[in-house]
Amino acid sequence: MMPHAIRRVFVARRARIAASLAICATGAVFVTTALSASFAKAIASHMPGINPAVLSTFVVAMWVIGALAFTLSRARGEHQFAVQMSKYVLPGEDLDHDLERLSHENPDDIARGMAHRLEVKSAALPLLAAGFILPMTALYIYQGIRAGGWPSITDYEASLVLHTKAFVGTAIAGVVSAVIMTRRFARLPAVAPVGAALALGLGIFAIEGTTWLAGIALLFATAAAIAWRLRKERRLLETEDPAAGSELFTIRGMLRSIASAARTVRKHAFATQHRRIFVWGTTALLVLFGFTMAQVRGDRNMPNKAAARVAPQVDLKTPVVMKSGSTYRIEHMGDGRLKISMTIVDSQPVDIAFPGVATIPPTWAAKLDVHITQYASSLRVTAFPDEDGARVETLSAAQVDATFSQAACDIAMHDLALQVQTQVPGEYTLYVTPVLAPAGC
Repeated sequence: MMPHAIRRVFVARRARIAASLAICATGAVFVTTALSASFAKAIASHMPGINPAVLSTFVVAMWVIGALAFTLSRARGEHQFAVQMSKYVLPGEDLDHDLERLSHENPDDIARGMAHRLEVKSAALPLLAAGFILPMTALYIYQGIRAGGWPSITDYEASLVLHTKAFVGTAIAGVVSAVIMTRRFARLPAVAPVGAALALGLGIFAIEGTTWLAGIALLFATAAAIAWRLRKERRLLETEDPAAGSELFTIRGMLRSIASAARTVRKHAFATQHRRIFVWGTTALLVLFGFTMAQVRGDRNMPNKAAARVAPQVDLKTPVVMKSGSTYRIEHMGDGRLKISMTIVDSQPVDIAFPGVATIPPTWAAKLDVHITQYASSLRVTAFPDEDGARVETLSAAQVDATFSQAACDIAMHDLALQVQTQVPGEYTLYVTPVLAPAGC
């Protein structure tokens, strides 16, 4: 009687292949949408709502389509396995030929060959899919942890736009990793402990601030999981016990599997034949650690341009104190207006951040109606200053009222802020009416 384990391995590998292909196809569309504003606009025009979250929808679609493909492929794999086995064991028109064939062919060996032929694809394609889906998912989980619950879809959509280049880089790294996984040495059991160690080390660096390493760490973790899974499947394929693979899920069985996996990792990490791989992997990790720490230390000594783009938290009860000593305070007037009271002590610009909103959400437009209560010939008000200090909109010295607008129709981040500067220190008051509306882009 054929072991159940052979059928389970064949079905599982087919399901992984189908789910990975579905995720890769959806992920390719995600990357195209993130890089092309016109394509994103075309997709958004066919989605419901005044401001559809296009990129977030694709992340959800990757999971839904992947899970659906996995489930359907398992059902179809069961049917295909039964059909293929029937073709081998059922008699044909020539009885002598059937006897000769069955005397040399074993159905168990044929089934094992079917499962072995799927090994390369079932290892490489999931790694390729991981380069698309895992970084976006990790970002969502990270924002959920920071928010203490479900993260804001608007913030998540803005983060996806902001980290588009990092996602594309991880997808390319996934392609390279998938090609490497087609080689036999990359699917050996020794890859599991080395990949897990590298994933842990790079994950620590990513948490410390080198965020672009997070995607690479996830790929190493996926490679380790694949190597461990392949080792388990090979063992199941070689079994002769007909009942193997028919076990039901139990808590005791899960704990026993975890303990067995831990023993396997320890055995292959410190075995004589794999000690060289472990030593080289550890050495590479230490070198990478030193290089990353040196880079982080150098980055801390340089001005952080990205940090200047994030609006500070504004406490409405206390004034905000700038480095130069100037202060400002924001009060809600109750009719949609904000009263900004400033005390400027020098000619340095005062950057005013609005409470709760740091940037203009993608595909939205911001309008700021500014009114100065007193005429000041030297007072200059700039709206939407970018990271390089360039002036997008400026209130001239002869004006007391002005309206500024800015649309976020590209992948760049646009600060929702004001910058006030004067050559005459003193106290000044502004009334600002901020309005956010869909940009229609």
